[in-house]
Amino acid sequence: MFVGTWAKFLALHNLEWSSTIWQSVYVQCNFRLANVSLLLLLLQSLKDSLHIWAMQAPPHRQHSQQDKTQAEPAS
Repeated sequence: MFVGTWAKFLALHNLEWSSTIWQSVYVQCNFRLANVSLLLLLLQSLKDSLHIWAMQAPPHRQHSQQDKTQAEPAS
């Protein structure tokens, strides 16, 4: 029903004006798709950066008994 009403509305106006509307809709859709694509690229880049950062981080040291005795002051 909405599409039929929209088609009648466009038929009442000249072709140039309706063409401008469709162009505007097309540009807006492409702009939104470009924004989504850019957001996905940024998220992928962030994920890759975090992965590289995590791989470069030094491993957690296990505290041995020797480390604990060296850290305690001699009394």
